[in-house]
Amino acid sequence: MTAMMEPLVDTLIEDPRWGSFGLEDLALGAVAAVLAELGLPADRYEISLLGCSDRRISDLNADFRGKPQPTNVLSWPSDDLG
Repeated sequence: MTAMMEPLVDTLIEDPRWGSFGLEDLALGAVAAVLAELGLPADRYEISLLGCSDRRISDLNADFRGKPQPTNVLSWPSDDLG
């Protein structure tokens, strides 16, 4: 039997309020569960997660989507990063 690999979840916490939630562990567990449920190999996926303030996510949302308001998710497929 082969060992299950954990997915790569790179977490950056800019706003210390996220520290008390255990965001890194929650994200890793959620990503691993979704990939396992879908039967996808964990070593083929990378996720970057930013724990930031509403103001910071509003700025990012305005820059990338033209919507100057907070949002809970901004995502890009890896092939769009070129």
